[in-house]
Amino acid sequence: CLVIMGIGFIGVGSVHNTIFACVAMFLIGVGMTGALTPANTLIQTEVEDEKRGRVMSIHAIFYLGTLSLSNFTAGTFTHYFGISGAFKIFGMLLIISAIVFGYLFKKKYSNNYPSV
Repeated sequence: CLVIMGIGFIGVGSVHNTIFACVAMFLIGVGMTGALTPANTLIQTEVEDEKRGRVMSIHAIFYLGTLSLSNFTAGTFTHYFGISGAFKIFGMLLIISAIVFGYLFKKKYSNNYPSV
């Protein structure tokens, strides 16, 4: 899902047509929804029942608290690389993050799930 989001970001940075930009933004929304839902599910299934509320509140604080940091970073990248460049860079970072996270997730949980 982060890959879909990354493709959407690169698409927004690459197109100069409103229709294609809307399609790319739709991909960003689909990717974000697809990334946040499994993240919440993973947290809620892995954490003990007694600690789930505390962990979810910390997760929410980190998620909302890092928005200002990411906005600062996006503004800095936009200043130096332009709007299109910033979208492309963030898209590539999302795709790289997805590959690294997928590798680490597979390495950690490969023994817990039967192979298909």
